[in-house]
Amino acid sequence: VDGAPLDEPYLAPGGPGPDFDVVVPAGRLWLLGDDREDSLDSRDHLGSPGGGSVEAESVQGRVVAVAWPPVSRVEPPAG
Repeated sequence: VDGAPLDEPYLAPGGPGPDFDVVVPAGRLWLLGDDREDSLDSRDHLGSPGGGSVEAESVQGRVVAVAWPPVSRVEPPAG
């Protein structure tokens, strides 16, 4: 993220999959599944309009629970 490797201990066994380099435009999101070997995520849509990213305002819903990683207390974002 932002040119630095991200520690991802939650990834499924088997590794993170092939390396890729993406610049996500402002106002868009890049979505990755935690089972990188078997996830149909933004990487599978690199050739689509938006290069696999999604307009942030297109995302609907809000966080109501966080199951992983386990923590003692998580407060959902306001809103």
